[in-house]
Amino acid sequence: MDLGMHEAIELHEVLTFKTLCTAKNRMTQGIVDDESLRRLITEDLERSSKHIDELKRFLVNPGGVQ
Repeated sequence: MDLGMHEAIELHEVLTFKTLCTAKNRMTQGIVDDESLRRLITEDLERSSKHIDELKRFLVNPGGVQ
């Protein structure tokens, strides 16, 4: 399965947005005082990092994620 040009562009947009959100969460994590909120941010950062890696692999290998 090959990605069409519009699909690759949309995937790149999702990757850019996810990367921006992750950077914002990393900055926010350092100033949050509430422990439960900090834990949620940490969990989101872990998931987001995995998602970013998957998106990058998909862009590098458009035939599918392995």
